[in-house]
Amino acid sequence: MQKIYLILIVLMAFLSACSNLTTEDNVSRLQGVITDSNNNPLINCRLFVSYYSELQRPETSISFHLSEAGPVKAWVSHHNEDDTVKVLINDVTGAGNHVASWNARNTENKLVASNYYDVHLTSSETNLTKKLFFNNVYVLNEGTYNDFEYVSQTNSQGFYSIDVNKLACSYADNSYQSFDINGNPEHTYRVSRYIKLYAYCPGYQAKCIDSLYISPGKIIKQDLVLN
Repeated sequence: MQKIYLILIVLMAFLSACSNLTTEDNVSRLQGVITDSNNNPLINCRLFVSYYSELQRPETSISFHLSEAGPVKAWVSHHNEDDTVKVLINDVTGAGNHVASWNARNTENKLVASNYYDVHLTSSETNLTKKLFFNNVYVLNEGTYNDFEYVSQTNSQGFYSIDVNKLACSYADNSYQSFDINGNPEHTYRVSRYIKLYAYCPGYQAKCIDSLYISPGKIIKQDLVLN
């Protein structure tokens, strides 16, 4: 009888260990297979996500102070170019603290192309230039979605697997930290559990799955076909 109890205890411990292993390996993953139109697996496809933000994309800005009223001009140009992408201020401005802001749009109110830009500010007291890099893939859907984040790559069978717990939308406060070109913290976003999933493979048209809901604690299967 003692041997039977011992066998049962060992068996229960083994089943418990297997259960824990399964949970640890499989739960909270976004995974699937990427193939071409002939159902051939695509190798080394890169997968990215972008997050749906609860806030609008912050603007780039320059703060300045005037001890007395005077003419102020602030404008954006391509980096080291004598041109004008957008005029931000061109007027007499009163004394005090002010901010010149740019939302990455040109004079026609269209998003500018990915490039380096300079924001200039001149007044009787100030003459400065701020260099910045703008990537228009960061403002998908008119600024609703934020930075692309590289998350996975397909293996030799075209299979990918993403640890959902490492996505910003699974964090306790649903926060996502973006960084500037120098690697310094720039903005913090609150993001929803809806994401855009992108698959990119050289020689094929990129594929996007919009408004994919991420549910922590579950396996989410999403196959993609690239043409």
